[in-house]
Order: sequence, then structure tokens, then C-alpha cells
Amino acid sequence: HSSRDDTLTSSARRPSVVPLAMGATGATAAAGAESEIAFNRRQFFAGGLCILLAVVYVLSRGSAACLEPAPFDIASYREAALAATPPNIIECAEAGEGGSQEACHLPAAERFAALNEKGVTLWMTGLSGSGKSTIARALEEELVLKHGKHVQMLDGDNVRTGLNRDLTFTPADRAESVRRVGEVACLFNAGGVITLVTLVSPYRADRDAARQRHVDQGLKFL
Repeated sequence: HSSRDDTLTSSARRPSVVPLAMGATGATAAAGAESEIAFNRRQFFAGGLCILLAVVYVLSRGSAACLEPAPFDIASYREAALAATPPNIIECAEAGEGGSQEACHLPAAERFAALNEKGVTLWMTGLSGSGKSTIARALEEELVLKHGKHVQMLDGDNVRTGLNRDLTFTPADRAESVRRVGEVACLFNAGGVITLVTLVSPYRADRDAARQRHVDQGLKFL
């Protein structure tokens, strides 16, 4: 009986071990499945992110190429602006459209009589280092110190540090430099000042335009 009881007892205990082993294996399998699902999800997410970044990169490159502005032609812009400028922009009703600005200022004859001096523009041109400024300085000193005249010198140094400091040495900017200096010379000249201009001003058309501005206002230009 004792042996039989032991066998029965042993047999009764075996089935309890098998479910435990099967439960552990199932838990491991489930954990592995969950891990694989999580890995697959991460892979899918990473792949989708890479594709999205690639699309954004391609679109940004294409947009940059499409939106790249055309080179700005400053010379054409200036020409159009000057052509569109009204002939008379002053707060002077007496002058009328295109009329002389003398209607709103001290007449030139009275000014020159009071100053005992008439304005004139002496325009000196030549290559850099050719002696333009040297001659102009000597003339300025002679006229001011010995003859008591009012003289203003406009050269590359004093206009490029202020009035023309935004300009380079391209043909278009050189033309604009001559135009600006020509207009300032007109103002000094009309004010009865002997104006000495020393600019490289290599293009005849630009110099002729400055001369014509003086002629149009009845100002002497040499």
C-alpha cells in the first residue's frame, strides 16, 4: 500500500508542474510578440519620418529656386525714377508748373550784387592721380585768401564720404555720382559760389548732362 500510495502521490503532483512551465513559456512568447510589435512600430515611425524629411527638403529646394529674385538693375530703376519725376517739386505757388524757382528765392542779380561775386562751376576731369585736386586746391587758396572769394570744392573725397557713399565704381554708379555732384554744383553756383569740381567722370555723356543742367538754369559752366 505504501508503494502504491507513493506512486499515486507522485502522479498527483506531476500535473501541477506542467501548467506552470506552460504559463512561463506563454508569458515569454507574449512579451516577445509585444517587443516585436513595438520594434515594428518604431521602424514604421522612423521610416515615415525619413520620408517626410526628404519631401520637405525637396520642396524647400524647389521653392527656393522658384522664389529666387531676379538681379536688380539699379541703373534702369534710377532712369525710370528720374523720367517719372515731375518738372517742379517745390512749395511755391508763384513758380507754377515748370516755372523758375527764382520766384520763391532771392533773385540772382540781387544776390550777386550783394556778394560782389557771381557763381561759376569749373569742372576738372582726368584720371586718378593726374593732379585735378592739387590744381583745384591751389586755385581755392588763391581765390579765398588773396581775393576774398567764396569757393567750394567738390571732389571724390568729400562727396564719397557722404553724398555718394552708397555708390561704387560701376558705369551706372559713376553716372549717378556725376549727376548728383552736378546738381549740388548747380545749387552752389546759383548761390554765388565759385564751385570747383574734380571728378574722374570718364564718360562724356555724363559730363554733358551736368553741363546741360547748368545751361538750363542760366548758370556758367566751364
